[in-house]
Amino acid sequence: MPLTRIISTAICLLTPLAFGQDLENQSDLAEIPPAGGILDWTLRLQPQVWLGSAAGEIRMPGGSSEMTMDMLNLDESALRPVLELDYRKDRWGITLSGFYLDEESTVAARSGGSWGGVGFSAGDRLDSSFDYLSLEAMGSYELWRYEGEGHPGWPDLETRVELMGGVRFTSLEVEFSATSGSVGLGSSSARHLFAEPVIGARWQLGLYQQWVLETDLNVGGFTTGSDHSSFSFDVNAQFAYRPTRHLGALFGYRQLLSTFEDGTGASAFEYSGATAGMFLSVELRY
Repeated sequence: MPLTRIISTAICLLTPLAFGQDLENQSDLAEIPPAGGILDWTLRLQPQVWLGSAAGEIRMPGGSSEMTMDMLNLDESALRPVLELDYRKDRWGITLSGFYLDEESTVAARSGGSWGGVGFSAGDRLDSSFDYLSLEAMGSYELWRYEGEGHPGWPDLETRVELMGGVRFTSLEVEFSATSGSVGLGSSSARHLFAEPVIGARWQLGLYQQWVLETDLNVGGFTTGSDHSSFSFDVNAQFAYRPTRHLGALFGYRQLLSTFEDGTGASAFEYSGATAGMFLSVELRY
């Protein structure tokens, strides 16, 4: 057999095998979702459950005494609903978020005292409730972005830093009553709304394959003088796993420190405390 015919026959036999192998490799690559995934979304919805508990001290109008949340048994951990919506275009973004916390409790007074102008003795029944609603509207701008070159089998490194600013609204409602046997000793309630400007920063880091580390930190504060003021410090850190472009799961921890004051003298209301706990979230991206 001539040499040219032998070469032609070998090429014909090997070409389909090589072509098939190439298609197989391309199919495997097509199944791998985009690495990192922290820069390619425009709309993100995150319904969360926050295992948060409130702690701190409350002063009610009608007196100068304070009660702690644990004395009233209002510091129990429970699942709190949280919702966050992010919209992004280029380097600009808008974030809307909020959570709601409510607690009700009945305890026997450990000792005699007075709170909110209501006097009681040891053993009296104390009924109380605490409602905390927080809503935020934040704008963001991407200050810095880095996209490193990856290695075969490893995703490219992606990270960015954003500056954030906006406003936080907080609504607090506290109710309290005391009963001795079947005789009511009195009741007290307070409802207050606070608004404060907020500034902060967000940092995201794309980790191995579809894992992302994200941290947020912001500070807010406002005062009109001696009769109305608020301050808050909010920080959270979370890990996100995004197997596809449109679906992810998040796990993290959040702590919100806050102080609120409204009114002067005997009519003053004050709350100083912290709300903290772990959270779980599902992420939907479009």
